[in-house]
Amino acid sequence: MRRHVVTRLAQVVPSILFLSIFIFALLRVMPGDVTTTILGGGAEGGRVSEEDARVVRSKLGLDQPVTVQYVDWLARALRGDLGGSLYREETVWDIVGRTGMVTMEVALLSTLIAMIVGVPLGVIAAIYRDTWIDHLARIASVAGLSMPTFWTGTLLILGLATIFDWLPPSFFVESFWKDPLGNLSQFIWPSLVLGYAFAAYITRMTRAQMLETMREDYMRTARSKGLAERVVILRHALRNALLPIVALVGVLFAVLMSGAVIVERIFVLPGLGNALVEAVIQRDIFIVQGIILLIGVSVLLINLLIDVAYGLLDPRVSVR
Repeated sequence: MRRHVVTRLAQVVPSILFLSIFIFALLRVMPGDVTTTILGGGAEGGRVSEEDARVVRSKLGLDQPVTVQYVDWLARALRGDLGGSLYREETVWDIVGRTGMVTMEVALLSTLIAMIVGVPLGVIAAIYRDTWIDHLARIASVAGLSMPTFWTGTLLILGLATIFDWLPPSFFVESFWKDPLGNLSQFIWPSLVLGYAFAAYITRMTRAQMLETMREDYMRTARSKGLAERVVILRHALRNALLPIVALVGVLFAVLMSGAVIVERIFVLPGLGNALVEAVIQRDIFIVQGIILLIGVSVLLINLLIDVAYGLLDPRVSVR
């Protein structure tokens, strides 16, 4: 098991290094000049003198060679300094502290909804294979996989506005503990949109694993012992089929943490994704690269924990 953990750690380190290089290079090859934006120039502003632009580049360290800029940024990131905003006195950690819990709550609620919907639906589809119930479950899962979340979210808002005269509120209820109903009224709809999309993955995985498990010899043995069908399904089939499903849920949670950008934008939630979009629009490059790096490292670490947990739950993984 120790060798399994060390191997996974050895794979994470070069992944983080490659991710940092990719993020840094991508922001440097983007069209436009960040100094022009800072000085108020561009298409709608006045002309920016080369002297003013040179002073700003020197102050930000953008006049250094690209390799020097990257090494300096990486060294500061390793010390925990992910950079700050070009326009206000705010660091990446300040933004994460202000918006991170919003994205976390959306991800947790979406994952919970996806599990509550996906696992039972997949089990029922497997039990009633090739019946109308199975066909309906498969149609629902295919629809969830096919429809983009921005389209589903937009349709949901239009439907709620038309039927119930509801629109995303202009204010934000920060704490669940201060006002649970007000908080959930804001988070339940974006969580339903994301939860439905990821429930489709869980439904298909659960159905496939249940069908494979129900063909095993120990299932026939359990039935031959006279066990009730409910006991056979829950204690033997579902219990053995849950291992890859748990791994999938962990991966989906990591994806939700990093991919709630569009839904947060549609439902006006001040989450990390929304803050990232605003930083991209403003060309606040240090905030953008810091947030993306932090999200990428978080996803890699979550996947590492999933791999380790998978090895603990199934010793055959670590042996292989």
